[in-house]
Amino acid sequence: MTSAKNISQRNVLLSIQNLTISLDDRPGTSPVVNGLTFDVHEGECVGIVGESGSGKSLSSLALLNMLPKGVHISEGQILAQGKNLTQANEKDLRALRGALVSMVFQDPGAALNPSRTVGKLLSDVLEAHSDLSREAIRERSIEVLKEVGFPDPESRLKSFPFQLSGGLRQRVAIAMALINRPRILVADEPTTSLDVSVQKGILQLIRQRTVEDGIGCVFVSHDLGVIAEVADRVVIMYSGQVVEEGPVASVLTNPKHPYTKGLIASAPNMTSTLANPLRPIPGSLPSVGRTPIGCAFQDRCPEKSTGTCTPLKPTWSVDPSDSSHRWLCHSEAK
Repeated sequence: MTSAKNISQRNVLLSIQNLTISLDDRPGTSPVVNGLTFDVHEGECVGIVGESGSGKSLSSLALLNMLPKGVHISEGQILAQGKNLTQANEKDLRALRGALVSMVFQDPGAALNPSRTVGKLLSDVLEAHSDLSREAIRERSIEVLKEVGFPDPESRLKSFPFQLSGGLRQRVAIAMALINRPRILVADEPTTSLDVSVQKGILQLIRQRTVEDGIGCVFVSHDLGVIAEVADRVVIMYSGQVVEEGPVASVLTNPKHPYTKGLIASAPNMTSTLANPLRPIPGSLPSVGRTPIGCAFQDRCPEKSTGTCTPLKPTWSVDPSDSSHRWLCHSEAK
C-alpha cells in the first residue's frame, strides 16, 4: 500500500465534512450517520467498515446524493473536486453521476437491466455523458471490458446479464462505473456474493484501477480482510459514528478502540479452532435513531465495567507513533 505521507501530498478528490444523515419522520431521534468526516486523495482507496446497520451503505449512497426515501442529509457537505453535491440540483447531479463520481453496487444482478445486452448497458452510460459516434462507443466499450479483465469482450457485447457468471456480471458493473473515466469510484460491498477466487480478482482490479488511473476510491465492506487487501486507509463506523480511523496497517495491527478490537477478534482466521474460538462482540447495535449520547459503543464496551470508561465524554486520541491514526474513546484507552 502507498504510504500515508505520500498520499497526503496528493490532490483531494473527495471531501466529506461533518456529514449527518437523519430520519424524515423521527424528529428528535439520533442521526443514523453522525458527523462523518474524511478526505480521499488521488490514487487512494479509503475503506469504510462496520456491522450491518452501522450507516456505511447510507454514507456511500449519500456520496452520490442518492439516499432512499425517509432519510435526508441534515448537516454537512460533500465536495467532489470542489463541487458541492449536497447543494446540486437534480439536473446537475445527473450530469455528475457516472462521469465525475461512479458507483459499483453490491448486487450486480439487481444493478444490471436484464433486458439489455452488455454492449447496450455500456453504451447507455457513455451516451448519457458524451456525444461519441457509434463506432467510438463500441471501441470504448471493448476497451473498458479489456481493462476489467473481461474474456473475449468483443463477442460478449451481445450477451445478456443472465448469460454471465456472478464474477463476470460484477466486472460489467465495474466497467459501467469506469467507462466515462470518473475521478471518484464508490464501491458498496462489491464482492459479497462472489467466491474467494473471483473476489480476489475483483479486489485486484479495483486496486489496480485506483493506482494506475489515479482515482479516489471509497470501498464499503463489513470484512476487514477485504479492506486489508484493497484500502490504504480505513474508517471504522459504529451506529452511525466514526470510532477509529487511520492507515490500514496501523489500525489492523494496532487497534485502539474496543469496537475495532472486537471486530478483529471476531473475524475468522487460520488459527480459529475449538480450542481457540472466535470471540463475538456481545450484545447488538442500538435501534435506528436510538444511539446513546456520547460513545455509541458504550452499551457493549468491555471497558465500561472496569470503571475507567467515561462514555458520556469520549475524546479523540492520536497514536504518538502515527499522527494519522486516531480513535474516539475515553482518555485512558490504550
